[in-house]
Amino acid sequence: MTENLPASCAPAGSEIETVAREAIAEDFWRVASAYGFADADAEELIATRDW
Repeated sequence: MTENLPASCAPAGSEIETVAREAIAEDFWRVASAYGFADADAEELIATRDW
């Protein structure tokens, strides 16, 4: 789902918004926490993405 986000923003001449990026990072952190990685750094969890 998030892989299509940059493609949908491109025609509008914009990149992924900071707010959306933060929301995605929080979601990744919640999943990591659910699997026992509550001390995971949200920024590290999404660091390899090219948004």
